[in-house]
Amino acid sequence: MTWFAFSGLNNNKAVNLSGLDEKIATADGFHGYSTEAQAEANPNTLNPLTKVEAEAFIPGTFANNPAGSVAGAAGNAVAGGVSTAIDSAFSGLISGAESPNFWLRALEAILGIALIGVSLAKLSGQNNPVTTILKPTRIDST
Repeated sequence: MTWFAFSGLNNNKAVNLSGLDEKIATADGFHGYSTEAQAEANPNTLNPLTKVEAEAFIPGTFANNPAGSVAGAAGNAVAGGVSTAIDSAFSGLISGAESPNFWLRALEAILGIALIGVSLAKLSGQNNPVTTILKPTRIDST
C-alpha cells in the first residue's frame, strides 16, 4: 500500500492505493510514499492530461464526472473482454489439439509449406540443399 497526493485534488489529502491501482499510478509516473504525511508534503504536480488520470484514483470523483464514469466502465469492459478472449483462445487450442482432425490439418499445413519451399527452390535454379537432394540421379543397369 502506497500513499499518493495530487496537487489541487481531494483537498490536497493523500489517498492510499494498493494492488492494480498502485501499479497503474506508478506506471503513469506518479510518485508514491510509504506514509500519508510524506505524500501530503510532496504532492504530485499535474497537467491537464495527468489530472484526468489522477482523478480516477480519488474516491467519489467519477460521481461528479459522468464522462469519467463512462470511460472507467468502458475500460473495465475492455479489460474483461481481452482476458476472456485470451482464455477462450487457449482453451480452444487445447481442446482442438485433442482432435484427430487438428493433427491432420497441421500435417497438411506442414506439407503445403514444404511443397512451396521445394517449388521456390527449383524455380530459383540456385544450388542449395533442396535442389541438391532433388537433382535427378542416374541409375546404371548392368
